[in-house]
Amino acid sequence: MKVGTDAMILGAWLPVGNASQILDIGTGTGVLSLMLAQRSKALIDAIDIDENAFSLAKKNFESSSWHKRIYAYHSSVQDFIPGDNKKYDLIISNPPYFEHNKKASEESERYKERSNARSVEKLTYSDLLTHISRLMSENGRFYVIIPAVAVAFFISEGEKKKLFLSDRLHIHSIENREPVRVILGFVKNKTGPKESKLVIYKDDMAHTDAYIELTKDYHARDMRRKGR
Repeated sequence: MKVGTDAMILGAWLPVGNASQILDIGTGTGVLSLMLAQRSKALIDAIDIDENAFSLAKKNFESSSWHKRIYAYHSSVQDFIPGDNKKYDLIISNPPYFEHNKKASEESERYKERSNARSVEKLTYSDLLTHISRLMSENGRFYVIIPAVAVAFFISEGEKKKLFLSDRLHIHSIENREPVRVILGFVKNKTGPKESKLVIYKDDMAHTDAYIELTKDYHARDMRRKGR
């Protein structure tokens, strides 16, 4: 499993604050949990329904400097019940799928169905949000990165679960193009959402200064160096 740009941006951008209990839903390789472990002192639970992903994440956690604070669980979010029924003050998800929902697809002519390997078969956006509401503390926060064309539908579904938009980061591949991804933040109490924007590439396809500055602590090389 490769570390994708989506995970890199989400892990570097989202505000960790004073979170003490973090839940990573669909952890994959565990990269988001590892990034947040570097930025906090929180205890982190990471779950994944895929057995291979769970095994890889567990191995990565055990090999890291933060192995005493990150725990991997082979579980779907529907079946996950944390110890002592604890609630999380920060929940994150980089869903490895695209929502195949008629309402979402009707929002844009650009929305195209993706391969079955990345489709929603066992966890819809609505189902995900139901369990976010169950697992998140009253003053907790939830952050997710999704395709831009599904944003309106996701926000609408969140409001049905009493989860309200607090942050929105529009992610553009190149300046003056439509956003390809959006990071959404949700809370249980209504608030005016904060809007921001990130452009990944310049016209010559070199990374922008903003992207480099955001992610610099997670690259093993100097992203500004020529000859990439």
